[in-house]
Amino acid sequence: MCSNNKELPIIESEGRRSFFSQCASAMVGLTVIGTIAPVLQGCSDSSSPTAPNGPAQITADVSSLTADNMAVVVGDQGTDGQNVLVVRKTATTYLVLSMQCTHDNCQVGAPSSSGIMTCPCHGSKFDITGAVKQGPASSPLGQYTSTFDDTTKMLTIKFR
Repeated sequence: MCSNNKELPIIESEGRRSFFSQCASAMVGLTVIGTIAPVLQGCSDSSSPTAPNGPAQITADVSSLTADNMAVVVGDQGTDGQNVLVVRKTATTYLVLSMQCTHDNCQVGAPSSSGIMTCPCHGSKFDITGAVKQGPASSPLGQYTSTFDDTTKMLTIKFR
């Protein structure tokens, strides 16, 4: 009678233990790295948003900002993926802020009537200059550079 039974090599018990031990160590290492990376990113200083997505610049109509310290949320997103806030400083000078909270990267809300923006994630508060008014955020909102065209009343916001 013909037999198709072949003898399979027996893996030594010590070899299996070593293999499974190395696999477990690798899984623990990947879990630790996957957990720590977002935490460290959330603690980074975001004074100048530089994430590589989105357009290099946008143009915003600021003709509705008729008085100093008026602000408008621009629907376009900056390089950090969050909306952009434009604040009129003078008739020809504008401050452009990222609306990304510097504590945990959530999008802060639009300014209230008192000029305060609140992060819905952990309660950080910022004024319309981007300065921290209440933590846990410890860094101001990121700023973008801009150029105002007095003829067209358009503001060019540069992200890169």
